[in-house]
Amino acid sequence: MAGVRHRARAALGNLQSLGNTILRAYAHLVFSRSRLVGLVLLLATATAPRALLGAVLGALLALATARLIDIERETIRDGSYAVSALLLGMGVAQTFGLGKVGLGLLLFFAPLCVLMTAALRSFWTPLHLPVLSMPFLIAFYLLLSLSTVAQWPFEIPAEDGLMQLFPLLDRLPRVVPLVLRSVGALFFLPRCDAGLLILLALALHSRIATLLA
Repeated sequence: MAGVRHRARAALGNLQSLGNTILRAYAHLVFSRSRLVGLVLLLATATAPRALLGAVLGALLALATARLIDIERETIRDGSYAVSALLLGMGVAQTFGLGKVGLGLLLFFAPLCVLMTAALRSFWTPLHLPVLSMPFLIAFYLLLSLSTVAQWPFEIPAEDGLMQLFPLLDRLPRVVPLVLRSVGALFFLPRCDAGLLILLALALHSRIATLLA
């Protein structure tokens, strides 16, 4: 019985550690290390469920790849190796969906993001240059180039939930929903509800970053 309890506690601890790593990866998107900021950004992607699913799948594939190639555990827990794959997962889900094409792209490009992150870190760290989202940019532009040749069908983004819930928002100056959708589009979510949550995450992280955004 004691052994079962010990295994259950260990499994719960591993699950909690995995959740914290994913939240840190989300937080890295706005240059933060706060899990609260990561949680708010996760809620922003939850406004479009397929974006949330794509992001989490991308992050999990990246973390599994990082473990497989024996990257230092503490570096993996930091979430930095999952950032590009997380963004890629959102991009794939929102652009191609999560059917056979989308899942196939994730299975190939999410691990590729990890390999590129490791390669760029080894090259740029001695130069004191950050990797940021460069692996995502390389992978996603390569992916888009392939999609042109393969003629994969594009998915239509879901309608803006906030505008449906509060029709009075249509009476606000047009610049307000435009700004919110523009902020949301940073995460492939051109929606007012997502943009509002992303601005909230930025405000929690830094008022200056919010103003600049």
